[in-house]
Amino acid sequence: MTPQMVTVEVDQNTALTLERLKEKAALQGVTVDSLIRPLVENGSHLKEERPLYETATPEELAQAYLDWANSHSADTPGLTIDDVRRESIYEDR
Repeated sequence: MTPQMVTVEVDQNTALTLERLKEKAALQGVTVDSLIRPLVENGSHLKEERPLYETATPEELAQAYLDWANSHSADTPGLTIDDVRRESIYEDR
């Protein structure tokens, strides 16, 4: 493969990251391309990630919900009746 020069505008942080990547490649005796290629193999990075509810089975959705619910502390105090009274929700009325 013949190397090709490409100019891309990026922010300063990305430019610094690319410079470090270039230095890392030089230290390893490889090309930047060989370091980047595995990250973008087959264009999979370009595919738009679809939300779980569009791709998961009902069982996977149920498990994801349970995982989310279990990720919260069981010690968190619940709401009191006063917390959910209409008067406490709509104080300006």
